[in-house]
Amino acid sequence: MRLRKIAAAAAVAVLTVTMLAGCTTFDNFKEAFLQKEKSKDVTIQIGIYEPQSGADSKTAEDEIKGIELAHEVYPNVGGKIVELVYSDNSSDMDAAETAIQDLIAKNPFENAVLPRTRYKKRDIWDADTIRKALDACD
Repeated sequence: MRLRKIAAAAAVAVLTVTMLAGCTTFDNFKEAFLQKEKSKDVTIQIGIYEPQSGADSKTAEDEIKGIELAHEVYPNVGGKIVELVYSDNSSDMDAAETAIQDLIAKNPFENAVLPRTRYKKRDIWDADTIRKALDACD
């Protein structure tokens, strides 16, 4: 019985030390990277390339809200102001290329290479086609 009490007390002590060390570590991280003075001359732009319209817009709403929440909590990082730049890819491959070009135009950078692929409509396989494909694999 006494051994159990000693083990429990040791476990509580270890957990307490771990929690306090974790807080200290986070405070050090926050001080080093997040709480520097805001620099007015340097702004980091982050492109939000999400479908704000079209078939996938409902799914993207939660992602956009998460990004905006993170930006609200940490509007500056490493002393630099973070600005969110939105681009709607409309859940469409053709509109997506235009949307990414618009993002690049808002903040051009060197050596940007856009993918040269085009969307190719694929046939939907029925059960017979799937069986033939599986038989061919054997």
